[in-house]
Amino acid sequence: MVPLSIDVSKIPPHYRYRVFEYLLEKIGRDGVRELLGVDRSTVWRMLKGQSPIDDKKLSKMLSALSIEEIKKILGTSARLEACGIISSDGSVDLEAVVEIMRIASGNEVVRKAMLDLIIRFYGEELRKALGVVPEKIVLRWDQGFEEFLRERKRRRKIATEETLKYYRSLFMKYLEGRELSRELAEEVARHRNKWVRNVFRHYIQYLFYRREISGETYGWIMEYVPSRSYRVEPRAYEVRDEDLRRTFEHLRSRHGLYYTIYLIMYFSGSRLAHALKLIESWSPSEAVFIKMLGRESRRLVCFDEKGFCRYYLGLRGGSKPCEWIYMPSELVPMIDGYRGTRRGRTLVERYAKMHNLVLPKILRKINWRVIASTMDRDSARFIQSRFGELAISEAVYENLLEKADRQYPRALEELRKKIGFL
Repeated sequence: MVPLSIDVSKIPPHYRYRVFEYLLEKIGRDGVRELLGVDRSTVWRMLKGQSPIDDKKLSKMLSALSIEEIKKILGTSARLEACGIISSDGSVDLEAVVEIMRIASGNEVVRKAMLDLIIRFYGEELRKALGVVPEKIVLRWDQGFEEFLRERKRRRKIATEETLKYYRSLFMKYLEGRELSRELAEEVARHRNKWVRNVFRHYIQYLFYRREISGETYGWIMEYVPSRSYRVEPRAYEVRDEDLRRTFEHLRSRHGLYYTIYLIMYFSGSRLAHALKLIESWSPSEAVFIKMLGRESRRLVCFDEKGFCRYYLGLRGGSKPCEWIYMPSELVPMIDGYRGTRRGRTLVERYAKMHNLVLPKILRKINWRVIASTMDRDSARFIQSRFGELAISEAVYENLLEKADRQYPRALEELRKKIGFL
């Protein structure tokens, strides 16, 4: 009797011969001959592919195998086909698949695997289905937006009246009075005038600044609508491992505080301002409510068996967020020794330039190269709090946190190797 509820008639010929070859290795030719009740010449013809393996012979062969052996030989696709869930032409029994998903969703491990799969392959469709773009926001050019462009915009502000006038004309022609929607974002992304994209992105930044849209909406639109392409040469940040080691050795022997700051940035990928904030506000035992998790947690969470900790800094708003700072366990007592120390960013940068050290801003880039090559991209983005690229929501926050915790030890090992100590 076949130990699986499968229709042997639906198993393709090449899988039948695979079962036959497996049995030959397991019980030998004589064993197969006795099992099937055939003579030696029939076994020889089957071995040469000259004699077909009918359903009766296949059933006998499968009855001599365990369930695990059958799974190993047939593989997932053949078993699904044999069970009638998929057919040889690729069509799917939708009712059966939906029922399998419904039953499987009761298992925590399977449910997380399903979520990972959906997010990885259908993230864009999922965001659309969930309606990431809010309703009832009408785009209007007003004095507040002009002030934002002149004074509050990140990076390069609009300095000339001529540029502002051009932006205003584009906005009035293509965006004024339009309702913010997925369709509008798609239209702007395809617009022939690339400057319209720029104006639209500036307005999205303005809405986010005014807290009229969520971080998820902001992240999705900024990712979906590309900025205007500038023809500039990319800046290279090549740093030799010897220079990196020399920097750490210099700081270790001459400046304990800066050594600790550099280690925080190197192992976590955090910015200098965030590393300084961490030391100044260090409070490892404090319990805080983390909205994205929906529960309280201590700021410092350690995984001693894996050799690392993460600290909840909790800077979510603004253009440069920093939620969690990952670090090796050895860093905790070092930070504790400088608890409450205040130091300006300029002083650290000036010291690095004076002694020809690797600049603080480069450490984040070095960290990214390592973690992006050793971890899942979304986990790497999560560790560096690149939420604008992630378009993260509460539904997947905990899942990303768990993935980052699982994968960070691999990155930590590579980061340790790169500097040769700690």
